[in-house]
Order: sequence, then C-alpha cells, then structure tokens
Amino acid sequence: MDDTQKRLGIIETTLAEIKVFLTNVATNVATKPELEQLRGEVREIKAVLPHLATKADIETVKADIASLHTAMIKWVVGTMLGCTAAAYSIARLFG
Repeated sequence: MDDTQKRLGIIETTLAEIKVFLTNVATNVATKPELEQLRGEVREIKAVLPHLATKADIETVKADIASLHTAMIKWVVGTMLGCTAAAYSIARLFG
C-alpha cells in the first residue's frame, strides 16, 4: 500500500505541474479574433508593399535630381550672363 501512495503522490504532483503549464500556455496563445485581426493587418501590409519604392527606384530618383541640379545651374549661369549682357548693352546705348 505504501508504494501505491507514493505513486499517487507523484501523479498528483505531476498533474499540478501540468495544470500550471497549461494555464501558462492558455494565457499566451492567441484567440481566433486576435488571429483574424492579425490576418487583416497582414493583408493591409501586403496591399501596400507593391507601392513602396525599391532601392533601384530611389537610385533613379537620386540620379534625376542630380541631373536636374546640373541643368538648373546651367540655366542660372546662362540667365546671369544674358542679364549682364543686356545691362551692358543698355548702359552702352544710353551711356
């Protein structure tokens, strides 16, 4: 009888440990509504991903900006030379 009592005590201890473990698992497992909400958020992210810029897109934009910067400098210098020539011509005409 002593052996049976010892075995029963081990089973009860193990059962208590299993209950604690299952309680911890139950509090950390997502529920169905939480999973559905997560799936919805993933769908939203997947819908946005194709519209985001890639590294290649960004490099293209950088190259375009550099090209426009150079063109703008050329136009400013050209306009300044034109204004200077016009001012000089007016000064010579009336001066």
